[in-house]
Amino acid sequence: MKYIGILKCGLAVLLLVLAGCGGGSSSSSTPVDVTPLPQTTKITGIASKGLIGGGTVTAYKIINSAVSDVISSGTTGANGSYSLDLGTYTGPVLFEISGGTYTDEATGNPTTIPVTAPLHAVVSSVTGITSVAAITPLTELAYQLAGSILTATAINNANQQVSSIFKVYDVIKVLPVSPTKIVLDALPSSIQGQDQRDYTLVLATLSQVSSTKGLSVAETVNYLKNNISGAVLTTVAATALQDAAAAYFNPSNTKNTTGVTDPASTNLVYIGAKQVSVKLSTTGTIPNGNAIKGMQFEIDLPSGVSVKSDTSGVLANAQISGVAPTETSMLVGNTSGSKLSISFVNNSGIATGEFVTLVFDVANNVSIPTIGSFFIPTGYKVTDLVRDSGTVSLSAVSIFVSSVTNK
Repeated sequence: MKYIGILKCGLAVLLLVLAGCGGGSSSSSTPVDVTPLPQTTKITGIASKGLIGGGTVTAYKIINSAVSDVISSGTTGANGSYSLDLGTYTGPVLFEISGGTYTDEATGNPTTIPVTAPLHAVVSSVTGITSVAAITPLTELAYQLAGSILTATAINNANQQVSSIFKVYDVIKVLPVSPTKIVLDALPSSIQGQDQRDYTLVLATLSQVSSTKGLSVAETVNYLKNNISGAVLTTVAATALQDAAAAYFNPSNTKNTTGVTDPASTNLVYIGAKQVSVKLSTTGTIPNGNAIKGMQFEIDLPSGVSVKSDTSGVLANAQISGVAPTETSMLVGNTSGSKLSISFVNNSGIATGEFVTLVFDVANNVSIPTIGSFFIPTGYKVTDLVRDSGTVSLSAVSIFVSSVTNK
């Protein structure tokens, strides 16, 4: 928008010059309006219960925590995509979709979203042209959990709650794809691609829940809502989801087009699972003039415990904490079976103490692990990385699990 202002100013100068060359005639110039144009808010997203083509998406203002006027509406493409121009509006928005057609994953039948039971997604704030918003049964669940008073806090907490329970990074920002092997295999080998894969497989599992129980989409969402206790599903609902996943991804199920035939190889086994927060620390003596700038170690994980990472080894549920400054630290890891391998680099160097917090998923049929359940074997390396001169081994420093708490 600065360019627009510059062009307008340039035009004004040009007009003044031309007027001055008019053979001595007198004239007065009209001031040019250089006020910046209002920012436009444009939303793009995907509507999926199976990808919904030809559905009507409507965006509503949320004013004073209540749903208000329609801002804009549009129609989804064949791939479930939509784009809405919200003009100059910024703030919380409720999205709604009804109509259209999607292929039900469990039955393979073409199905529609009834006008009497639309799907919703609620977002605490939208602005600019980069926003994305998925509309799915999971966002409908979050909308219902947010309640009738749609404050920013209620909206964000509900979206985060559903994301955590169903092991999708963000049910609003992650966009599911077509549940076919070709599309799923083409997703990038990154956390973002894995999130899209997870979301797509969860929606297929929910379709199987509906088919098994003879429920509509709306009734399935209501079933899930009534079986959420805090940050987890009840045992009954978690078992229903696991049974549905086992049925849908069974190699003999011809309706399964995803290419996935073993739910145990996916994050589906952790839907509704418990979580624990594990803090790692160092202790020992660091020689004068040195600091911890590098670590390499492994953690042996208890059975039924998992941490999410992408194929390049970036941990999704890792947060630098304690003595480690976030702006200079990097954590990279890989999972292999029950082992988690981690490399830690900090260019500025840190003292001994807590340096990272990891969040692990714990399967529903497994007890909450204790500190003793996590084991860091010997053979780890703690070093001071000296630029252009190699490393200094800090062999007197030990790495250990300092706490394990329910999340």
